[in-house]
Order: sequence, then structure tokens, then C-alpha cells
Amino acid sequence: MERLLESSLEVEAQDLIGSKRWEHDKGRWTYRNGSYERGLLTGLGYIAKLKVPRVRGVSLDVALATIKGADDPEDAVEELLEAKKEAEEAEEEEAEKESEKAEEKAEELIEEAEKRVERQQEKLETEQEKLKEELEKEREEQGE
Repeated sequence: MERLLESSLEVEAQDLIGSKRWEHDKGRWTYRNGSYERGLLTGLGYIAKLKVPRVRGVSLDVALATIKGADDPEDAVEELLEAKKEAEEAEEEEAEKESEKAEEKAEELIEEAEKRVERQQEKLETEQEKLKEELEKEREEQGE
């Protein structure tokens, strides 16, 4: 959860500044000023050392509250956690779909292989019949 919040704060800082870290852009209206550690109490527990990027003229509460348009930092945290959960569920659904596709493909390949085996068996049986007939002919010729 700490990494989720830190990465969200980093993205928020980029949005507030108007450019990425170490990027110089004429469109930026403020600058980074390092980072600091802060404790944060959430509905899921206390985070002792949350790394918060410093942005000149913007406080942590404003940065946290602006994430997803929340009015309260704790609401922002809850929304982040909910968004993360939704993303994980979407990934699971996608993985499940891919797994189903793979299973279907495997079943198709197995059916094809079974058909090939059946054709090979039929060929072998046909050749075996031919050999039996040839052997019977040779025995008849020798017996005459």
C-alpha cells in the first residue's frame, strides 16, 4: 500500500508541476523541492514513513486530496485502494480469458493429434491386411 500511495503521489506531483522528474519544460508552473517522510493513518492501518514529493506551493493534504478529486486525504487513500483492487480484478479477468483461450487451443490440438493417430492406425491396419494377403498367396504358391 505504501508503494501505491508513493507512486500515486509521484504522478500527482508530475501533474501539478506539469512535467516529469528531471524534465525541464516551459509549461511548468512550479518546481520540485525534494521529498520528505510523513506518517499517514489510513483505514487499513498506519504508514510510518510515506515518502512525499515536495512541490513548491503545494502541501501533502492538497496533493492527497486532489488524487481522484477527493476532499479528504483518507478518502483519497480509500479511492486509490479501490482503484488498485479494480485493476487487479480486471487483470485476473484478462488472465482467466487467456487461460480459457489456451485451454480451447490445447483441446483443438489434442483433437487434431487424435485424428492423426487414427489415420495412422488405419494406414497400418490396411498395410497389415495387405501383408497378410501377400503371405497367404506365398503360402498357397509354396503349397501347390
